[in-house]
Amino acid sequence: MCEDFEEVFSLIQKSQSLKNLKGILLSEFCPIQRSEFIQYVQQNMEVLDRRIIFVKTVVSLIPETNQVIYDVLQRKKHRLDFELHFTLFCYIDDIFEVCATEATPILMFIENYLMECNSKTARAFWMAGDLLGDHWPVETALPALLNVAQNGRYVAGRLGGLIGLSIIIKKYSTDRQIKQIILECLDNIYRHDRSKYVSKEANSIISKTIYQNIRRTP
Repeated sequence: MCEDFEEVFSLIQKSQSLKNLKGILLSEFCPIQRSEFIQYVQQNMEVLDRRIIFVKTVVSLIPETNQVIYDVLQRKKHRLDFELHFTLFCYIDDIFEVCATEATPILMFIENYLMECNSKTARAFWMAGDLLGDHWPVETALPALLNVAQNGRYVAGRLGGLIGLSIIIKKYSTDRQIKQIILECLDNIYRHDRSKYVSKEANSIISKTIYQNIRRTP
C-alpha cells in the first residue's frame, strides 16, 4: 500500500487542478484507503511538500474530509500546527472549484478559528484574514470578519479580522454600503477594544480609507 501511496504523491504533485486531483483520489482509492492515505501523509508533516499534498488532498475531498479539517484547526500547541494552518488557508479557497456548495461549514471553521486564535505563530492568523478578505465571497465573508474583529477572544484573532476588513474596504471602495458598515465597525473597535494595539490598527485602517477618499475627490 505504501508503494501505491508514493505513486499517488507524484500524481498529486503534477496535478494543477483540484478537480483532476479529486478524480485521481476517487478512482485510485476507496473511502477507507483515502482515509489511510491522509494518515500516511500526516506522518511527515514537517516537510513542506508533504504539507501541501496533505492540504490539496483534504480540500479536494471536501465534504468527506470536513472532520479532518476541523481537527487540524483545533490543534494549536506547536509551531508546525500553525504552519499547517497557514498552508491550509493558502489553498482552501479552491473549494469553490471542487465543491462550492460545501463552503458554508468551512467558513464556520475559519471564523471559529479566528475567534479562538491566541497566537501569531507562522502568521496563520494573517493568512486566515487574507483568505476571507480577498478570496471568499464578500456576502458571507464580511459578516464573519465583522464578528471576529469585534468579538474575537484574543488579539491575534481580532487582528486577523481587521486584515480581512482592510482588504474588503479597499476592494469595494466604491460600494458605499459596505464601506459604511466596515467604518462603523472600525470606529467601534477603535473606541472600545481592550487592546491598544488592536485599537491602533483599526484607527490606521480608518485613516487610510479617509486618505484614499480624499485622493479620489476631484
